[in-house]
Amino acid sequence: MTTSTASIDRALTPQMRPPRTQTQIIWHKFRRHKAAVLSGIVLIVMIIVCFGAPWIAPYEFDAIDLRNTRQPPSLDHLMGTDDLGRDAFTRLLYGGRISLTVGIFAALVATTIGAVLGAVAGFYGGGTDNVLMRFTEVIIAIPSLPLLIILSSYTQASVVVIILIIGLLSWMATARIVRGSVHSVKRQDFVMAARMMGCRNATIIGRHIIPNVMGPIIVGATL
Repeated sequence: MTTSTASIDRALTPQMRPPRTQTQIIWHKFRRHKAAVLSGIVLIVMIIVCFGAPWIAPYEFDAIDLRNTRQPPSLDHLMGTDDLGRDAFTRLLYGGRISLTVGIFAALVATTIGAVLGAVAGFYGGGTDNVLMRFTEVIIAIPSLPLLIILSSYTQASVVVIILIIGLLSWMATARIVRGSVHSVKRQDFVMAARMMGCRNATIIGRHIIPNVMGPIIVGATL
């Protein structure tokens, strides 16, 4: 009689089962965190509703109706209308697309820069750490909002430019968090073993250290 793979897996003792990957551990912890699951559901609904605005919105976002200006919320206009009679709910959905796009991609840019610089500073230490952290402190000392306004005035005010400017001015907290985590992770046995096997530093950082500091990186992305 042939035994199914599922039966074999169930028969395996916990000691015989293969270890879970970092992604599986993160997903398991995420599912057990009720607040995180609820926040994820709300975020997904917001993304679906905002990016589905062309099919969900009851009116065109720039449709002007001077006969219905400043209307209160009603069945025809869920959030009322503005001074030009434009539907506020429709404009909220279309505006949400831009806000979500800027927020998500700016966070990705900032997280990527912060994670790379923080990992390099924490892994190499010494002079490299000092230079990168002093550079980080200089950027932190610069008032970001006035600089953002100045840079926006000298560049084409497109969504891509805004994303890059915000991302380039928001990576410092992530870098400092990741640096501290890498300082502790790099002393663990599996990193020492990778060094003894002749792995390059870039490989150690990318394959062994970064996956083990994903928690702090995610925390930094939300700041």
